[in-house]
Amino acid sequence: MRSGNSKVAKSAKAAIATIGGRLGALALGAAGLTSASLTSLGLTGLISGRAALAGPQPATATGGAQARPDKPDRFAGQAEKHVSVRLAQAARGLAPGQSVAVALVMDIAPGWHTYWHGQNDTGLPTSIEWIVPRGVTVSQITAPVPARHVSPGDLLDYIHEGFVVITARLNVPSNATPGSSITLRAKVAYLVCQEACLPGNAEVSAEVTVLALDSPPTPIADDAALIATAAKAQARPDNWGKALTAGWSFKSGRPEDGLTLLLTSTQSETLAMAFFPDMDGLILREPLKTGQAAGGQLKLTFDAPKSAAGKPGAGQIAAAEVPSTVRGVVQMVRQNGEVSNWFLAIPLPPASVLNVGAPASQVEPQPPAKPQPPAEPQPKAKP
Repeated sequence: MRSGNSKVAKSAKAAIATIGGRLGALALGAAGLTSASLTSLGLTGLISGRAALAGPQPATATGGAQARPDKPDRFAGQAEKHVSVRLAQAARGLAPGQSVAVALVMDIAPGWHTYWHGQNDTGLPTSIEWIVPRGVTVSQITAPVPARHVSPGDLLDYIHEGFVVITARLNVPSNATPGSSITLRAKVAYLVCQEACLPGNAEVSAEVTVLALDSPPTPIADDAALIATAAKAQARPDNWGKALTAGWSFKSGRPEDGLTLLLTSTQSETLAMAFFPDMDGLILREPLKTGQAAGGQLKLTFDAPKSAAGKPGAGQIAAAEVPSTVRGVVQMVRQNGEVSNWFLAIPLPPASVLNVGAPASQVEPQPPAKPQPPAEPQPKAKP
């Protein structure tokens, strides 16, 4: 959920009044989603619900954990009726030192949805625990762009609907033994919602045979095509400066005034823009109103970060911010229907630049040439 924002309390009251048992189901979901070792996925996809835009959206991978209940509840097994999960792989055989594209495929029933790792008002994100043999790794975890979903009471969540493909790469070590077999397992925990929410779990696996050195991969054509198509719709984590300019502005360096980031499209005939804030980035103020806009410009105001001690520095933003980066996905829709999605990781300017009274013209940070997606935790290895 979003924090540092009075809207959370307001939203909770509105949810109780307008959605009935939904928060009760969410509480069960919070207890039953995943073990402490599970890794939350940042997903992205289409703008939907009451949003003004339509089109694909972006994705990221981040860490997170919740506790699992000691005993099953009365909703056990219900979520699996609405979500099917499997692993896809672009090849079934690989030589030592090679890697293969794999994907977690979730097929969600019509009318139901799961959640992205964003600044949601209610929903909890899908999470995955990868289990692989020692020396094998899973990297580059990326998913489709989420939908913007508004519920009664002006509750805003970032969701996934329909056919969701989360891609990754399985990396085979150079010392793998030809003729051996590698088992990739994924433990998945999710919350699936319609009028009520149900916690669900799945465990899926895939086998990869280690081929002789320098042997070409043994492809699986259908899965390879599925993964390639999904990758084209994901947010791009590289060189977003070709599509956007970014600049900070502010009234002062006081935390209560927030910090404003102006994103401007450099693509001609941009019809609309939207921003999907990642849970691990700065908190976006009033995302329902400011998270999307017609035209080629987005003005986003974020809560000023707090120092490690919990208090801002006197007269300026504290030097030790947690977090101190804008993280999320920007989506741009052009008049010809073309949609582009870009992952952003923009750090705050130095605290010395954000002094009280400094003019906005002095705040012109240079965006990184190649912002990187969130760091990917190492998968769990078999002992």
